[in-house]
Amino acid sequence: MKTIYILFLGGYDPMSWIIKMVTKAPYVHSILALDSKLTELYSYNLKIRIKNRRLSYQNGFIVEQIDQYQNNLPYWLYRVKVTNQQYKKIAKLIYYFKNNPDVTSYHIKGALGFMFPILWKHVNKRKKYTFTCSEFIAYMLQTSHVVSFDKPIYQIAPKDIIQTNKLKFLGNGKIGNLSNSGDIIVLGIILLLIRHFLIIWQGQTNQSRSN
Repeated sequence: MKTIYILFLGGYDPMSWIIKMVTKAPYVHSILALDSKLTELYSYNLKIRIKNRRLSYQNGFIVEQIDQYQNNLPYWLYRVKVTNQQYKKIAKLIYYFKNNPDVTSYHIKGALGFMFPILWKHVNKRKKYTFTCSEFIAYMLQTSHVVSFDKPIYQIAPKDIIQTNKLKFLGNGKIGNLSNSGDIIVLGIILLLIRHFLIIWQGQTNQSRSN
């Protein structure tokens, strides 16, 4: 078995704050990582910058690092257990996107669809690898047969991903505290194991009392 990690972030740019206001959820950005150190973060985004009177933008699949985010940005971290075959499928897709960024683009209509659902009627007229960040996570999980969603992936919000029974909560806090993410993930796993053994112990205690 292998483990992948999914990171959810609070609002940090104008688009995410609008989505947050509409969805009423604390998290609006979804990120995928393939290792416990969170060495590279994979997602989709639309970033527009104006520098030296020139407009530039990053549109589609992105690769980022933890230190690129503001230290006070809230996060929620989860892990997902996958088979070796599922992990290879996900890693293969990541490799393809990294080496072919031009085939990807951000799904603006999909993002705006949370505010204006009528836009979802036109999403089938998009390029193959056009996603929002949560669509990207949903696509990776569904294509690799980790999770099967009961609605189209363009309607998937971060909360829908969290509600699947495949995700295990590891912890939350401020993104600046993830500089030593490996320790945090280990601590989260230890806490999950402690909770598991406490449930077993409580069940055995209750059974002994009933006897």
